[in-house]
Amino acid sequence: MIHVFMNLASGGGDKNAARDAIAAALRDAGREVAFHQIADNALLRRIVDEADRGTDIVVAAGGDGTINTVAGSLLGKSLTMGIVPLGTFNYVARLLDIPNNPAEAARILVDGVPRKLHVGRVNQRVFVNSVGLGLYVRLIAQREKHAGIFGRNRLVAVFSALMTLLRGTPSYAMFLKVDGKTRRIDAPLIFVCANSVQVGDLNLDPAVVRSVAAGGMAAIIVKSATPADILAVAGHILAGTLERAEQIEILCSDAIDITRRRRSIRLVIDGEIVRERPPLRLAVGRNAIDVMAPRA
Repeated sequence: MIHVFMNLASGGGDKNAARDAIAAALRDAGREVAFHQIADNALLRRIVDEADRGTDIVVAAGGDGTINTVAGSLLGKSLTMGIVPLGTFNYVARLLDIPNNPAEAARILVDGVPRKLHVGRVNQRVFVNSVGLGLYVRLIAQREKHAGIFGRNRLVAVFSALMTLLRGTPSYAMFLKVDGKTRRIDAPLIFVCANSVQVGDLNLDPAVVRSVAAGGMAAIIVKSATPADILAVAGHILAGTLERAEQIEILCSDAIDITRRRRSIRLVIDGEIVRERPPLRLAVGRNAIDVMAPRA
């Protein structure tokens, strides 16, 4: 049985068409398929616990937030995960060379081969792409607000980011522990990435991309909160020259701890805003789960 978890409640023509394409592709391949609501965490846990380790596949059909939820449920299990990318950026699918076409992605669930995926943790939460603090939380909150008004696409995401940056931001006092050394920083934004495709999209040094691909993390620290410096960083991102920005610092490590003198910290994990008690302990589990991917 192939269990497909997706946000069925959101409906919409594109989502319904994707579901029909997945069902048809798997039916043509002679496989049974069941669709489930991703928001039903109890059902997800039960299916993972009861699934046949030899033949069953648990599939995330959606964006990287959906993939995060399914991946978290599979840690420590002997099940294989599948992905049908239906999001905006689809970093995990791109990392594994999974096509955006739902029917083509569904056929990989039958014809593909398992590949290992690194999975990060921040305290007890899972992340497959990134964790962001400070200004990044505001950027995501405003992006979701604007997406609800104008639709969800890259142009809206860029417009939303620029509007948020123009409003200014404070610096946040934090303690950062990397490679056993702790120091205080005052920064408006910290972005920690564990997906080499996402790091590559930022055009960072190839050595940074290789470090992340091997199971490390890249922490991007924006050092100044002045409007001019924030806009300069945004300009470098749009121009693909972030590596040259004087306003940032990039650190690579297998383990990063972040502390603020607060009872809880708002952060963004794979695009979702959550609260977590400090200290934040970030690490990556190498080769943590198997995911169906195209044959070489």
